[in-house]
Amino acid sequence: RRLVKAARESDGALAGCLAESGDADADHLGLLYAAQTGARLAAAEPHRALALAHALAASARSLPASGLVSSHRLEAEASLLASQALLNIGRLEDARAAARDARTAFAASGDEPFDRALCAYFEGTAAAFQGEFSFAERELKRAARAFAAFEQETWTARAEAALGTLYSQRGNPARAIPFLENALERLDGAEEAHACTAIEINLARALAHVGAFERSRAVFAQALAGARRHDLGNLVFAMRLGLAELDLLRGETARALAAFDALTAEADERQLEEDRVLARLYAAECLGRLSRTDEMVARLKELRSLVTVTTLAGVPAWNELASRLDRGDVR
Repeated sequence: RRLVKAARESDGALAGCLAESGDADADHLGLLYAAQTGARLAAAEPHRALALAHALAASARSLPASGLVSSHRLEAEASLLASQALLNIGRLEDARAAARDARTAFAASGDEPFDRALCAYFEGTAAAFQGEFSFAERELKRAARAFAAFEQETWTARAEAALGTLYSQRGNPARAIPFLENALERLDGAEEAHACTAIEINLARALAHVGAFERSRAVFAQALAGARRHDLGNLVFAMRLGLAELDLLRGETARALAAFDALTAEADERQLEEDRVLARLYAAECLGRLSRTDEMVARLKELRSLVTVTTLAGVPAWNELASRLDRGDVR
């Protein structure tokens, strides 16, 4: 707990806390548990969680060859934490690479089926955000089967929620809703607050896309309450992005545009790479619906410094907007 708290504070505080750690097995277990419990930090301040992951990976290299915690095990857990943080930052390819690094380190530490399932879960989740839906679905289903075989109810629910999110990303929110609802029923809201809040946000978005606007807003309100109660700042941002999308779907276009413009500035400040693109794409969509075409095209040209068209293949906001553009505008 001290390590995670120090990581949230600053690099200096983290370095100081690590310097105070001893060489006993209990101290090494503390490093391992910091990596495993850092997921909530990744949902609150992903850049700080990434700093913790890097620091733990460096600590792994100094662990003795024999001991209760092997260097490979700590390295693997640090890589999984890095994958979660990188996903929330929006560095999707790096998130997948971190999951693959974890797979390699776990293999050197015994190559257990449950560890392989964790890697499949994290890489599959990141792949879905890249639009590689077939690969992601295969990995997430593999993870869900393994978690169920180990009777890991929490992880099984999280894998099924990730599948639900994938179906929504792929354009089938109606199929996504029961997966997300079922996962929420099976998770402990206190112990898994970061996971529950993220699932609520994805459920609210799916509900909005099937036209269940009032229920969507109610679920968003529930997610906001949880995110604020547990100080999950990054998920508060995601919830606000979802509410702006809800306004757009309800036809409250001017209000949505104002929200997306504010979110663009905040995403830049927070260095959230994917959300910087999403907020700008949605703002462009709003401008198009308001018949402010020249401004819309100007926003799209601004995006050239951030992203290429080919990297937007899996982004629903881009797919909808591109359908409204002439070929010359897309270029």
